[in-house]
Amino acid sequence: MTVGDALDKYLLEITPQKKGANAEEWRIGKAKRTSLAKKPMHGVTPDDVLNYLQEIGGSENNKRKYASIISHLYRVAIRQWRMPVSNPVTGQIDLPSNGKPRERRLQKREYAALMKCLTGEAQAFVIIATETAMRRSEVFGLKWENIDKKKGTGLLKDTKNGETRTTIFSDAALEALESLSWKTEGEVWTITESQLRRLWEEARKDIGADDLHFHDLRHEGTSRLFEKGLNVFEVQSITGHKTLSELRKYTHLTPSTIRAKLNKKP
Repeated sequence: MTVGDALDKYLLEITPQKKGANAEEWRIGKAKRTSLAKKPMHGVTPDDVLNYLQEIGGSENNKRKYASIISHLYRVAIRQWRMPVSNPVTGQIDLPSNGKPRERRLQKREYAALMKCLTGEAQAFVIIATETAMRRSEVFGLKWENIDKKKGTGLLKDTKNGETRTTIFSDAALEALESLSWKTEGEVWTITESQLRRLWEEARKDIGADDLHFHDLRHEGTSRLFEKGLNVFEVQSITGHKTLSELRKYTHLTPSTIRAKLNKKP
């Protein structure tokens, strides 16, 4: 069995059980296009894994995610599939670091430019993600029957941490939902994750923001909530961050906003 064969089996049996299944499926697709995928499972060395990470490229944090996939693949192969192989990752190589937390925020011109480049569901998706600071998977998980138009709230049942929470929609977010033709039940989105990814990458390229990640919208949305004057607990109830330290990582206030508050007369 090659690593590619094992990844196919993993994708079928293991990935669907995960919260981030869609993202992992995309990463596995990329991993299968590397030279590592052609090697037999029993013959992979730590040096092969290091070469694989060089092929993957990107940030240290990105490489760490791809290393984790291979490491978990081998743990599953050993424990569940009873394959006589050894893990070439765990205890064999130094994993890439998590990297410095991103502090990227949208510039005003970038948001306006994105709104011009994107249309239909893709545009509505970006507006809702920015206004609510929801994760991409949470926005995709929205269902019409869980949205209360009158109260301006949405019940999220499949969050990253496995807990149910209620998010609150701004008027702009509700207008974006309205643009999709409001229904009484069913999935909110017909656009797929791969379609959204393609449109997002095309849009950021068109506006000259190749370093902008979709997850940066969560940073942007969280920071905007504070800049609107909401307190820590109000923001936390919307974003779903479990701890204040996690919330802090996603909050990057602009100096001009802070200065305006300092100079505001009582």
